[in-house]
Amino acid sequence: MMRPTLLSILILSAAALCMCTDKVENNAIPRPEAYHRIIPYDTVYRQVENLPVKMMLNAQADIATKYSGGNTWIDVTYRRYGAVLHYTLAQSSPKDTEKALANRIERASMNTGGRDSEIIELTSPGGFTSTVIITPGATVTPIQHIATDSKGTLIYGSLEIIHVVNDPEETRPIVEAVTHDVMETAKQLSP
Repeated sequence: MMRPTLLSILILSAAALCMCTDKVENNAIPRPEAYHRIIPYDTVYRQVENLPVKMMLNAQADIATKYSGGNTWIDVTYRRYGAVLHYTLAQSSPKDTEKALANRIERASMNTGGRDSEIIELTSPGGFTSTVIITPGATVTPIQHIATDSKGTLIYGSLEIIHVVNDPEETRPIVEAVTHDVMETAKQLSP
């Protein structure tokens, strides 16, 4: 008598297993593309030496200064991000600076390529007026910074993403981190 009961249980178990395996489909669902997470640099800043102005830049970035044609070229290399923040510091007469400022503003406008941009303007306690233009959709120059003391000093810079970017979303963490650094630089500019 035990045999038919045992046999029934085995048959029911086998049937249940067969029913379960028929319903399982082997359709793989692709996951959305994800970008590498970056570890942002610390928000510690140092003053660039041998400049006619006080300029604070990220202490963990590599900073190289070159003098050419009366201008100072400052490259702030963020190796971890694959990006370089290029600054130019120019000094001339207030009239020439005003003309150069107008040129830089026009150039910055062209660099946005008509994409949506956030424009932040501020004046540092040291008397420098800064305009920071953030264009997250730009894949070449997503951040631009223009500053002047209206006395003959003009500072302008832009962030260059060194690697090929197919989607601006990929660079969003880089843009956010460097924007923070640029805002700190703008807030602390002084003669």
